[in-house]
Order: sequence, then structure tokens, then C-alpha cells
Amino acid sequence: AVMIVQAAKLALAAGVSPFADSGSVSIWARDAVNVATENGIMKGYPDNTVQPQGNATRAEAVTAILNVLQ
Repeated sequence: AVMIVQAAKLALAAGVSPFADSGSVSIWARDAVNVATENGIMKGYPDNTVQPQGNATRAEAVTAILNVLQ
């Protein structure tokens, strides 16, 4: 989220994350995750999580990049 938000040159903004596992998002990445979800770049998983400590797949990375370009 941090790399995508910086590449898209989006301004960071504090907010409340709607995801069930938002407490697991690193402090330094929270604002970027909020901005990415507010702008439709990241949507999370069907179980209302973002799995912040997991690894993104290539497909998830491509989806995020395409969402930025739209």
C-alpha cells in the first residue's frame, strides 16, 4: 500500500480502517492503507481483512497497479 500510494502521488490521510484486522497494520503503513482503500486501489478480502502481515500475490499487485492507472 505504501509503495502504491507513493507511486500514485496520493496524499496520506489519517482515517479509520474498515477491516477486521486493521490493528495488525504497521503504524507506518496505516495511512497508506486507508488512502489505498478509500481510492479503490485495494479492496481487501471477502472476510473483511487485508492480511497486512501476508505477502501480496503477483495478481494482487497487478490489480493494484491497474486500479491506480484507471
